Amino acid sequence: MTRPRFFGLTLGLFILGGLSLLAVLLGGSQPASFAQGSYIIPTLTPTAIPTATAIPTANPVATAQASLFTLEEASLISNYPTGVTFRVRVASSAAEIESIRVRIWTRDSTPESAPLTWDAAAQAYTYFDRLFEPPWFEISYSFRIRDRAGNILETGDFTSEYADETRTWTRRENDDVIVLITGGSKGLADDLFASSSNAIRRLEDAFGFSLDYKPYVVVMDQASFEEWQEHLDPSLAGLTYGTRGYTVQTLTFGQSELVDATVPHELTHIFQGFIEEARDIPGWFTEGHATYFEPVPQYNYEARVRAMVNMPGFPTLADNFDPGRNGPDGRNRLGYDVGYTFIKYWIDNYGWESHRVFWQAQVKLDFEEALQLATGQTLADLETEWRRWLGATGAAPTLIPTPTFPPFPTARPMPTLPSSGS
Repeated sequence: MTRPRFFGLTLGLFILGGLSLLAVLLGGSQPASFAQGSYIIPTLTPTAIPTATAIPTANPVATAQASLFTLEEASLISNYPTGVTFRVRVASSAAEIESIRVRIWTRDSTPESAPLTWDAAAQAYTYFDRLFEPPWFEISYSFRIRDRAGNILETGDFTSEYADETRTWTRRENDDVIVLITGGSKGLADDLFASSSNAIRRLEDAFGFSLDYKPYVVVMDQASFEEWQEHLDPSLAGLTYGTRGYTVQTLTFGQSELVDATVPHELTHIFQGFIEEARDIPGWFTEGHATYFEPVPQYNYEARVRAMVNMPGFPTLADNFDPGRNGPDGRNRLGYDVGYTFIKYWIDNYGWESHRVFWQAQVKLDFEEALQLATGQTLADLETEWRRWLGATGAAPTLIPTPTFPPFPTARPMPTLPSSGS
């Protein structure tokens, strides 16, 4: 996927050990550990140097072949909620059409190819793709057409939306975000659009880069949300496709929670997911981090964690535990609240510049190395500081290895969980 466009940053000087770490920042292999000693790390600027655009050499044979075709239609037709139809109407003056293939991709998928067949009723070549997807995300496609004389026409790339034309939608759009809502109160679209725009601007400043596309925020009622699902999950209230730049949410938990917490939280996941190399970040970190960017807390997250920190079963940060699991107090979303307090401690004590360094360093380093670069401390040392800040009376528990839950599954989006109450 496209790398993020980084804003110019003054990252300062970070004194860290190890020629091996310096080699990583300058393009070498990743170190197994940090060696003793002090080295000045230069300003981290991982923005790729633009390469010259290659101007393809004209191919007179291909140009001559293409001139033989008359292309009347090359389109995508939304049949939401059942899928899309790709349709081509074309003729060649040299011979009959032999084959047509469509190439299909989204922002978070690899291209796939499929053949079109003649549809006598439509008087066109068609291919139906049965999607089990929510509405209003972008699909890109192109066609390759060949006649029986061997002439080939390759179209350019097209982009269209998987549109829901079955109900009335309110759409709000600016340079930062696209918001689409069906249902809800009269002012919800405006309130959510303002909240989303504000969240994008805050996230750009916090991460130190901007997205090179506009994310989609889609809101619908629960019944509409369920109609496209292949395997119905009534407990599911929303999904976020981080690398697609898309979140779809329902009205299940209330409009104010959508505006004040849920959508800003999910937009944070989109910024996290934009850095495609950042796959090893623990779930408690990603969920706690997104919780930190909720404008209005749904309850006192910090008070809950302070009350649990000395209870048996309080986790160690070295464990990539399921962030939705129950805590020692019997309430769920343990990782959301534990992670929130760690993020709060980190930013309060190390600042926003440290935050920006961490996320830029994720392009080159793994989670713990990037965190050490941004703070000058190992995760173990940071956990000791954080636990002391919370009021812990003992050391962190020894980690007993358990199955982990990766925060950025390759193919599965992130579900929305309800808050656990006050």
